[in-house]
Amino acid sequence: MRARGELGSVTVLIAAVLVVAILLCTAVARLAGAAREKARAENAADAAALAAADGMALGENVARACARASATAVENGARLLSCADRNSGMQVTVQLDEARAAARAEFARFERFELRMRTNPVTGFVSEVASGVANGHNGSHGQRW
Repeated sequence: MRARGELGSVTVLIAAVLVVAILLCTAVARLAGAAREKARAENAADAAALAAADGMALGENVARACARASATAVENGARLLSCADRNSGMQVTVQLDEARAAARAEFARFERFELRMRTNPVTGFVSEVASGVANGHNGSHGQRW
């Protein structure tokens, strides 16, 4: 037999468990949304850094390269916070809603580039030979390739 004071105690326990379960589900959903937002911000930062490095490799100045980075960040739903040339690499920081992300992309500028045709004496095939000198990462000595 049950005592009169115990009637309805299971209902209170089930209600408490449901409240805790709802709170846990809400927390998990918020964490998943934050992780997705951070991943999108990282993608936008990567794309912006690559766009800026591409501009620098094509001979643009830092301002024009950063304008490229800003446009790319906007296309990805983010806002460019900073953009700078750091030792032959473009460093950018973007913000997408509450998430911030930074990325760096390196570039090389070419001092000279040549494309020549060469005939193989054995096979008679004609091939293209590319050669050039690219500035090293520190800008002091060139690298031949």
